[in-house]
Amino acid sequence: MLIVRTGQAVGIIPRDIVIPPYSPQFNLHRGAETYLEGLLGYMREVDTPEPGDIALWQFGRCFSHAAIVSQWPRIIHAHTRAGVVIEENADSARWLMFVGNDRRAVKFLSLW
Repeated sequence: MLIVRTGQAVGIIPRDIVIPPYSPQFNLHRGAETYLEGLLGYMREVDTPEPGDIALWQFGRCFSHAAIVSQWPRIIHAHTRAGVVIEENADSARWLMFVGNDRRAVKFLSLW
């Protein structure tokens, strides 16, 4: 919801958009790329993120965790246990960037 609420606050997402209720574990039980496809309806994938772009990571079976890029690798994201978090270096955030010894899939999306 951080992405939607931030977009609404700055006027780039309509205030009347409705996000249906979803399980916090939706990414563990379904492989449908609902979140990614929803974002791609408004944004395009880019190779290099710029300020204001979105970083989207694959957790579980699908892309399901997003952050706002401040100045890559600095991001702003939210977690149920920690609230809104600023990661100074997403590249070194082991839980965010790696699964075991493998690099976690991440996509960058831009509205611009």
